[in-house]
Amino acid sequence: MDSVPYFPGCTCKADALPFEVSAKAIMRELGFELAEWDRWTCCGTVHSMASDDLIHHLGPARNLIRVQELGSDRMVTICSMCYSTMALAARLFGEDEEKLDKLNDFLYDEVNYQGNVRVLHLLQFLRDEVGWDAVKERVKRPLEGLRV
Repeated sequence: MDSVPYFPGCTCKADALPFEVSAKAIMRELGFELAEWDRWTCCGTVHSMASDDLIHHLGPARNLIRVQELGSDRMVTICSMCYSTMALAARLFGEDEEKLDKLNDFLYDEVNYQGNVRVLHLLQFLRDEVGWDAVKERVKRPLEGLRV
């Protein structure tokens, strides 16, 4: 079974736990394990009021460093807010070398972030890395004819 670094986020560990349970079951059925890493922190989707924009990205950056430490260049999340926040930080540090250098200087007690982790929402992972046909093949109870 292939292991994929998984960022649950705060909500999926509390109010949306059934969503996480379902996502993990689906991924197991497809041959993947959503592997939550140690020492993840809140993505920081509720930004501070600081005037320095870089401070908003420290939480996500630390999580991206954790993924990098695992030897992976990708991570998956199921929370749309976590996805947005983490993907924004990944793009910022992947495209702006000056900000990446500033981040690494500020986080001197961390391993330097290389700016190469891709943040994927679970749906992106299913579409791009598993493929919709593979997902369809494993459907156990089709929803055809379901009336809502």
